[in-house]
Amino acid sequence: MGRKIAVVGAGAVGGYAGAHIVQAGEDVTFIDPWPEHIEHMRKPGLRVTHARDVAEFSVPVRALHITDAQQLAKETPVDIAFVCMKS
Repeated sequence: MGRKIAVVGAGAVGGYAGAHIVQAGEDVTFIDPWPEHIEHMRKPGLRVTHARDVAEFSVPVRALHITDAQQLAKETPVDIAFVCMKS
């Protein structure tokens, strides 16, 4: 606990993994290149659903557009970063 985590690419893999990390109580910032996705995550939060009999859940998240990620330089450094982008 107490680590600052960044998830670059909040699609299927980054969103799923990052949402579970948020649910575990960690400080996570999502960074994504799709403006509409950022706005959607900011308002209702990030919702995770499953194909099987696992309950869906939503978590409030901090989401930044890739062009706004430079503001992280003014904050406590990120301890762990996940890059979850298609090649």
